[in-house]
Amino acid sequence: MYIRSVLDDELQRRWVVAEAEARLFGGARAPVQVGRFELRDRLGSGGFGVVYLAFDPDLDREVALKLVRVDRSAGAARDRDRMLREARAMARLAHPNVVPVYEVGLHESRVYVAMERVAGTTVRTWLAAARPTWQRIVEIYVQAGRGLAAAHAAGIVHRDVKPDNILVGDDGRARITDFGIDEVAGTPGYIAPEAAASAAADQYAFAVALAEALRGHDVPPRITRALDRARADQPADRWPTLTALLDTLATRPERRALRIVLWTLVVLILLAALAGAIMQFVMLRDWMRH
Repeated sequence: MYIRSVLDDELQRRWVVAEAEARLFGGARAPVQVGRFELRDRLGSGGFGVVYLAFDPDLDREVALKLVRVDRSAGAARDRDRMLREARAMARLAHPNVVPVYEVGLHESRVYVAMERVAGTTVRTWLAAARPTWQRIVEIYVQAGRGLAAAHAAGIVHRDVKPDNILVGDDGRARITDFGIDEVAGTPGYIAPEAAASAAADQYAFAVALAEALRGHDVPPRITRALDRARADQPADRWPTLTALLDTLATRPERRALRIVLWTLVVLILLAALAGAIMQFVMLRDWMRH
């Protein structure tokens, strides 16, 4: 499979040369590589850089490989070191709602991250194609939020929570990806007012994305109130943790009410049985006295 669009800088030159040699002299085209990974196709691009479909010959599997764009600003080296640290921290985090990171490294001064290739699509595309109910939307976002909360618990901040960084797999499971490996901190529209990288800012962006996904749906007031709090201008006015928000979103009052009714019935039955047993005991005692 050929890369469908123009690659950037040196990778493009190598690809053109390898293609020309294969046509002139015959034989297989020499692979274009980033580290040990062989690039096979281009999956997407943006201001951050490019994501490729790549092949890992050591483990005989396909991966998604993100090659971060070159930043030649004064703080580029510092940002690159931070991205490497955080990507390596992500490689140690195992959670069903986080896209696994397999390897992190440098390719000609550019950070690359090899991740699981998830069969599925972004939540933005999923929303347009599946037209899910508001309950299913909340369920998917809560799943992704659990992965984000696990990262927060490990001291990792995402920095760019948005629909394009939440994947919905063909297996129906949501996964969050791209933790802290972009040089731009956040995407306009999802950046918290304080414009700082923190768990509170991630919570704000998450709530904005979910509120956006729920547009046009008639959602219960409790959902609206929960998201309004998460989008408060001041971080101190938001939920104390993302987990607190997720627990509130995941709670279904009708199920809680049903549980209360059931437990009440159980208690009443037990009390009735206890009262009956006491009465039988009293009657038996009186009979034995006579």
